Amino acid sequence: MNLKDYIREIPDYPQKGVSFKDISTLVSNIDAFKYCLNEMSKYIFNIPKDIDYFASIDARGFIFGSALSDRLSIPNILIRKKGKLPPPVISQLYDLEYGKSEIQVSKSILPENKNILIIGVDCLSKITNMTDRSTCILFADGAGAADDYSFISPLFHEE
Repeated sequence: MNLKDYIREIPDYPQKGVSFKDISTLVSNIDAFKYCLNEMSKYIFNIPKDIDYFASIDARGFIFGSALSDRLSIPNILIRKKGKLPPPVISQLYDLEYGKSEIQVSKSILPENKNILIIGVDCLSKITNMTDRSTCILFADGAGAADDYSFISPLFHEE
């Protein structure tokens, strides 16, 4: 199954020059969604180190991170957009093609010296790929929680 067949691309959205990847068509097709989760699970099982935590990026990463957390019994840390979490939080600013944004994680749930697998969805988007990179920076520099971290996205897979 080619998952790209289930991802709708909208050119010039949310602004000219940006190509939005709509995953609602993937998530709403139960066969494609299950296939995607199965492939992600296989990938995770083949990582040569134990994964202690997932870190899912707001908001589309929550869909996959939560489903994988349930399937694999691995705790899930939510990486939120600014202003969605009560203090204390750790923040990371990043640039977008059309401005700036910020992600945050709650200090109260951060583990120490753990292997964290970041679940992102936006690797194909120039704009939100910065969110994925910023999450890596957040864990490596700001939060200090990760002993090691990896990154996975359902959009990486192609048959």
